[in-house]
Amino acid sequence: TGIERGALDEASNNNIKISGWCNRDGYTDDYPIKPGIRKHYPELKEYLGEKEDEYLEFNIMDADAIIVLTTRTTRSKRVDLAKEYCFRYKKPIFLIKEAKDVPNCAKWIESLDENLIINVTGPTEKECFNAYKLSREVLNYLIKVFMYD
Repeated sequence: TGIERGALDEASNNNIKISGWCNRDGYTDDYPIKPGIRKHYPELKEYLGEKEDEYLEFNIMDADAIIVLTTRTTRSKRVDLAKEYCFRYKKPIFLIKEAKDVPNCAKWIESLDENLIINVTGPTEKECFNAYKLSREVLNYLIKVFMYD
């Protein structure tokens, strides 16, 4: 639930290829039993490690660039881990914390090579109220920028 789910749904709605990793059994707060979230996103690979957020590291390792979507006031373990992994694996990262960052993110994406795998991550719905909605709105804007470019 949250930023990542919004990104998956927005990609699906715009026929953008989905890939990546989910945690063991595809567990999420709203899909607590197997196949979990993979029922809706069979493209996701199940990470079989024991640690809850370890699949995040695999998503960052497999991506070419990372967008971290959050708010200025949100404190999130996932955001901190994402930044740490980006530094560790030398991945380009763009941090969106407020509305004025979104057009700059579009410029940043445009500066990257084409056909890259971009991972979108951020807080869960528990960490940030309306994270899912925020993700859908921001990504809808970014997708439209490039659809009509």
